[in-house]
Amino acid sequence: MFMELFLFLNGVLLSGSATAERDPQVRVLQSGVRISLIAEHPDLVTPTGIDVDQKGWVWLIASHTHFTPKDYAGPEFDEVLVFDKEYHRRVFYQKTHHTMDLELGLDGWVYLAERDRILRVKDTDGDGKGDLEEDLLLLETEGDYPHNGLSGLAWHPNGDRFC
Repeated sequence: MFMELFLFLNGVLLSGSATAERDPQVRVLQSGVRISLIAEHPDLVTPTGIDVDQKGWVWLIASHTHFTPKDYAGPEFDEVLVFDKEYHRRVFYQKTHHTMDLELGLDGWVYLAERDRILRVKDTDGDGKGDLEEDLLLLETEGDYPHNGLSGLAWHPNGDRFC
């Protein structure tokens, strides 16, 4: 049995066979741990949050709104991306700004932390895209710097709420 790890290294998402040709070099210190490339630029830009569902699919935030240059050709909003077991990429949701984290709920909702709110998104029609959005918490401040607000989510050990 091997342990599957998901790592962000220089904006590249790596997972569970070693990639000796890639920089930086990764040394495996425990037997049974493997690393392989899942996604890199342009399929993945500025990853800020990650979770893995019960099917082993990787869900993550690609932030396109964090200090975006004026001539940026990417999407106007951040993306919630899903990579299936074959690492095919699809966009689940694309309507947020300064999205910092993502947690998958056992209730079918995808919970997101933006700089100024916590929301949840759900696919209600089974097309693989989030179509129902609910705000759970709003933060009102004069500042708008991406890192001076809400930035992370974690499930309580009993699984019934996030912290």
